Amino acid sequence: MGIHSKMTQGIAASVLVSLMIAAVAFLILQGMSVELGQSRMYDDVITKANALNVLLVSLRQGANPSQMEQLINVQASLDDLLGNIHSKDALEHALIRQIQRDNARLGFLFAPLA
Repeated sequence: MGIHSKMTQGIAASVLVSLMIAAVAFLILQGMSVELGQSRMYDDVITKANALNVLLVSLRQGANPSQMEQLINVQASLDDLLGNIHSKDALEHALIRQIQRDNARLGFLFAPLA
């Protein structure tokens, strides 16, 4: 084998290793993007659940139509958001389903008021 052939093999091997490193980096970044999206969605669920709790507490002091409408809208929004969450982790999945059931019960309670 000549020097030219060995150089070509070396360059090809170098390009192949570079492509493999780039593919691994891409997969890592893609995984981070998915995690970031889930984190944002979980933050939205927490925010809406907290808003729902505040509205429910304010009902103890007396309900007005505006508060009831706001409560129903937040509950429906939380229901939509929970319907879009999917998890591969069994514990996360169970927690999401429990929150969905509790939110559905709450929606059932306030449906006649809508």
